[in-house]
Amino acid sequence: MDFYLWRQLRLMGTRIALCLPAGRTGDSSAEDLLDRTEDLLRSYERIFSANDDSSGLMKINRAAGKHPVPVDSPQLYDLIRLGRFHSLLPGGNLNIAIGPVVKLWHIGFADARIPEDGAIRERLALTDPSLIICDDDKRTVFLEREGMEIDLGCLAKGYIGDLVADSLLSLGLRSVLLDLGGNIITIGEKMTDSGSRPWRVGLQDPGRAEGVYERVIDLPGDSGKVRNPREAGDPEKVRNIETPGKAWDSLQEPEEDASGGPVLNSVVTSGVYERKLVVGGKSYHHIIDPETGRPLETDMESITIRSRRSVDGEIWTSMLFGKSDRTIADVTHTINQAGGDVTCLVMRRPHGKLGPVVTRRFT
Repeated sequence: MDFYLWRQLRLMGTRIALCLPAGRTGDSSAEDLLDRTEDLLRSYERIFSANDDSSGLMKINRAAGKHPVPVDSPQLYDLIRLGRFHSLLPGGNLNIAIGPVVKLWHIGFADARIPEDGAIRERLALTDPSLIICDDDKRTVFLEREGMEIDLGCLAKGYIGDLVADSLLSLGLRSVLLDLGGNIITIGEKMTDSGSRPWRVGLQDPGRAEGVYERVIDLPGDSGKVRNPREAGDPEKVRNIETPGKAWDSLQEPEEDASGGPVLNSVVTSGVYERKLVVGGKSYHHIIDPETGRPLETDMESITIRSRRSVDGEIWTSMLFGKSDRTIADVTHTINQAGGDVTCLVMRRPHGKLGPVVTRRFT
């Protein structure tokens, strides 16, 4: 029996797969729901894209150093605020103001190149996230220096995926899989002839061909309480991520979802094998160190975060990429102590060997 209808498309610079229940949900057919989901994804791409001059984000970037820009989309404004907050945490590798440097390298595009040292230094001077000014009363964003650019590529897929999942839940869907090119989001459990079971997600072995997995994990989707910490407060009060014992002092008490509905799960993987530039036999990956303006030097091949919300996975794969196993274990422990629900798998290649480090058991 065919329980699901699939659709594949290319958006946001990646391959996307949508898997929704076959048949009808309420008054809508599966085809109708797939159409609505695709339309929703395309509408968000038009808002968040850093490569479309007409997007809501690029309107802000084009006005850098000139004037504040009213942000029509509450979702765009929310994500910029969220990204700015986490970009200001000391010691992390997330910086949404890194746009000028990312475009200088442009790894993953036909015009990718190795920039001159002087050009990198000039662009780094434009990447201070504290110069992103958000006015909550007027809902405007102002980039204080001309040439600054916000790049939400490290967050947008997860954030958009969460919005789409929330929309599908509101329409009554209780068993869904969304694959947004490295971001897997599931709702509930998978329907089979023998009943429901957890969705199973393969984690790519970075050193082998696509589709060869280092391991497969189950994502339980039964009812239960889900706690989702969200950012709040003054980022200046948050301590260095390398010593995270009090890093969550400024967070609000997490709220509980006691609805008894299906559980959402997200798996986000970030790895150096995803996009590369090869010049003279040397490989340069796309993950830029915000301190040096160059591809981050690390033995880490990939980091995978399982969380309830995909944007949280985006945040922490970006923040923790290249960090030590001890730092990653401490940070994930702190998140979970604060009411979060995060597990992490790190893949390294010491001495030519792949060594997984699990900070908390995947179930």
